[in-house]
Amino acid sequence: MRFATAAHFVASTCAVAAVFLGAPIVLVVGSVIGYPFTLAGACIPDVDHHRSKPYRIVKVWLPRIGAVMSAVVLGNNRLLLIDTCARVPVDGSPEFLAGSLYVVLVGGTFRGLERAIPVVRPVHRTVTHALPFGIVTSGFLVATVMTVGSALDIPHALDVALVVGGYFVIGFVSHLLADGEFPLQSRWSGD
Repeated sequence: MRFATAAHFVASTCAVAAVFLGAPIVLVVGSVIGYPFTLAGACIPDVDHHRSKPYRIVKVWLPRIGAVMSAVVLGNNRLLLIDTCARVPVDGSPEFLAGSLYVVLVGGTFRGLERAIPVVRPVHRTVTHALPFGIVTSGFLVATVMTVGSALDIPHALDVALVVGGYFVIGFVSHLLADGEFPLQSRWSGD
């Protein structure tokens, strides 16, 4: 966590310097918003160990968060869902069918994630300790934040999503540095 905090401090200092050089003030706001995502990025490589705190948190909260996000996106697109159900050759109200489908999809998201997490957990210090995993996870996070942000009509959803993804990668790389996955030579270490 110390590496993540230090990395976030460096990124935030660069954001403040950029604002002084004429960049929009939203960069500083982004650095404040980004801190929890820096910490999340720093914790996520350890999600591959069954006793780790990040794994226990992901196992409990990811199904819930996934279900809420699917509920928000489906609820925001309920007219499309009703329209789709109206075209299905089934007797009954399309609104009732859409509501039933909504419940099944949200519940299925929860149950599917709940059952999949223990199954897809890799062996410790393999794929989750690789930079491509961090970049792909960050991309998924950006897409998710953008989708939910757009569904909720949040202004600048893309900007918020990119800040979240960028700070997540900063935290992820800081964890890999702390674990020695990226051995950097230092002029003070004598390496």
